[in-house]
Amino acid sequence: MPAKPKKHYTLSLRLLSSFDDILTDVLVDKLFYWTNIRKVHPRYQSNRTIKDKQVGDLVRTHICVGRNIQQATDRLLEIEGVKRFCQKLRPEEKSDFVKHVKRYIEIYHPDTAYEVCTTNRYTLKSLEASVVARAPIAKGDVVKNLSGVMVTMTKEEEAEFNEASNRDFSIIHSSRKAGAQIFLGPARFVNHDCLPNCRFVSASKSTVKFSAIRHIEPGEELTVYYSDDYFGPSNADCLCQSCENGMRGGWAKSIAYMPVAALNKRTLEDAKDEDDYSGRARKRARRSLLTPGLSTGDEASIKANSPPAIASASAMTPAVTPSESLEGIDTPQPFSEISAAVLNLEAGKVGQSGITIQVIPVASNSASESTTSPTEEASISPLPAAEEGYETDMTVYSDTDMEILNQKYKFFPPTKIKPKPINPHPLSLPQVPPGVRYPGDHLFENTIIDPKMEMRCICQNSNCGRPFIYKNEDIFRFLNHIPRCCHRCERHSKIYGLVWPKTVLKPDDTEVRVMNPEDVERSVNLAQHKRDMKALDEQRVENMLKEAFKKNSRKENRKQDKKRRRTKARGTPAVNV
Repeated sequence: MPAKPKKHYTLSLRLLSSFDDILTDVLVDKLFYWTNIRKVHPRYQSNRTIKDKQVGDLVRTHICVGRNIQQATDRLLEIEGVKRFCQKLRPEEKSDFVKHVKRYIEIYHPDTAYEVCTTNRYTLKSLEASVVARAPIAKGDVVKNLSGVMVTMTKEEEAEFNEASNRDFSIIHSSRKAGAQIFLGPARFVNHDCLPNCRFVSASKSTVKFSAIRHIEPGEELTVYYSDDYFGPSNADCLCQSCENGMRGGWAKSIAYMPVAALNKRTLEDAKDEDDYSGRARKRARRSLLTPGLSTGDEASIKANSPPAIASASAMTPAVTPSESLEGIDTPQPFSEISAAVLNLEAGKVGQSGITIQVIPVASNSASESTTSPTEEASISPLPAAEEGYETDMTVYSDTDMEILNQKYKFFPPTKIKPKPINPHPLSLPQVPPGVRYPGDHLFENTIIDPKMEMRCICQNSNCGRPFIYKNEDIFRFLNHIPRCCHRCERHSKIYGLVWPKTVLKPDDTEVRVMNPEDVERSVNLAQHKRDMKALDEQRVENMLKEAFKKNSRKENRKQDKKRRRTKARGTPAVNV
């Protein structure tokens, strides 16, 4: 009896999905990821024999430091749970599994320009994976270490995926294959956008990569265009960033409700409520505050704590005659729009900032000051800025900024600031029916939280600083284990041992790589958390004042340079003896 011909081996969807489920569990979920990747098989059970610390030490030692993909793959295949899975595979199946392992391990290579994050844009109640650039990607470059495997789906498999609406995977319709294809691997984390910044690139018969259509900045999400009818006919249900900006797709249903939201917001502002949503009146009051002139020595400290005085126009802008030489002027002249608080702040840090400031006392009009009553002083508005001078409203300070300035510099009039509300006012949000999405409903400031189990925090990493929501159902851990950094920065530091976004130590770096994540204190109690948040606010206001001071200094230097050029162009007039 003749032997049956050997059946040609092809990678099926069932086999590839089993590869992807175990690798997303081991190399993503168990690698300090703050949520779980959606699995292809809904009944997949996580392997409890594989520990997070074991996988983290393997990746940190052999990939982040050693940069050896092959050695890391061999060590991963020796882990007990993965080893038992490989024993059930045939040789050709194991070869495909090893290739898939390398695709996921390459995510953590130091030269990789992206990282796997999360987004709640598509599902408000849960988080989904996304790909965010960690380093600049030039136009036309292929995104390194970001690839996937495409498998053609049968009609039965396609119908099964269409029925299971909760399993939304990257399925594209190929005209060349005349059917639907699903791609798994790290490429499955790239989301759709109607105006994407990447495009598909075929690396081989079944491998797909991505090429940048335009320049991509760090922190920008990598997106690709799936197909014309992926989210309903003509993508009518699309919720991408481009559709949100243009009020198209799934966001178009909320157009009829947006004017109501704007009307409610105007009503709140006109009513002058005591919460943070009626800040227009406070902003008007801040714009009418008078700023004192600059002084030197002890006079500066006295004027910083006293009500501002009104200076005449001649005192603010000294007269310059053609006979005066401006060759020696290298420092800015005094100007009235910079507060004494900023001057005191910069006086002790001139050497650090590299800006040399020469302050000349301004002669005030004593007669006008003596004849002006306090009531008249309060009613006088600041002098308008000259044509080449400064803007009177350099910065609009928030309530928190005003409170910090009151405590630190004693410059602004004392005001009693009420605590900021935890959740936004209901009338400040669009009143849409259930199931209708409106632009910005997934943002941090529009999210309603439970104060008993959730807390609004700010990442203390100076390179990040983005807000996030901390959740914990254990009341003891909720009050005593508040994280210092966001999920992304914390995961990055545990994997690479460095502060985000650094992945490589340069010879001149003073930072030390932490090989054991347990050596770093990553959480604080509630009292320390409040002190940290207050310090961050003070630092933010201080940086704001520095930037305002430097901006005005540059403008004054440009003004003096312009006068110097005019004087040189006219020439020095002859003096008759």
